[in-house]
Amino acid sequence: MSLVLWNCRGLGKASAVRDLKCLIRKSSSLGLFLMETKSDKMKMTKVARGSSFDNLEVVEATRRAGGLALFWSSVLNWKVVHKSRWIIGILYVTPTRVVCNCWFCHCPAERALRKLFWTKLSVAIRSESETWCCVGDFNDVVSQDEKMGARWVTSKANFFLRAFITDVGALDLGYSGPTFTWCNGREGIDNFSERLNRVLASPE
Repeated sequence: MSLVLWNCRGLGKASAVRDLKCLIRKSSSLGLFLMETKSDKMKMTKVARGSSFDNLEVVEATRRAGGLALFWSSVLNWKVVHKSRWIIGILYVTPTRVVCNCWFCHCPAERALRKLFWTKLSVAIRSESETWCCVGDFNDVVSQDEKMGARWVTSKANFFLRAFITDVGALDLGYSGPTFTWCNGREGIDNFSERLNRVLASPE
């Protein structure tokens, strides 16, 4: 099963929507998760028209900030069991009849909101199946290897993600491709990059 995740940082421009539709056409993915859409349900419904996805769940942006959208094919037989400002949770049954949850997440960049996000995610996970995975942008790194430039990774500044992994016994499923998934776009000593996107899963 192939899924596409994209922190699109807004779909206000026609060029961004064209890029998204091009991505959908070229991809054979059965699911697509968008973060920071900065859009409402009406706009995301228009984006979904003509695509291969026949299901859509939307968390609308608040004052043109945030916003999530999850598109998927009915082949997956997903059922939405949770929806909040930063999380969309689905339940599905594998071909081997294992009941699983997948939590599509976007952790807020504001540090004051991060504790609330991690608390809500932990509660959601414990309320459903013991077999689960979390995918998305967690706006945090685990170690210095996942960051280049800017301030050093410390136990005080980079606490929530590591504490969550330890608390729920999550495994990082790793990655292929570029080491970093985000860059601030600046030059020289002001440039820094981080691995903010990942997939975490229960041992099951």
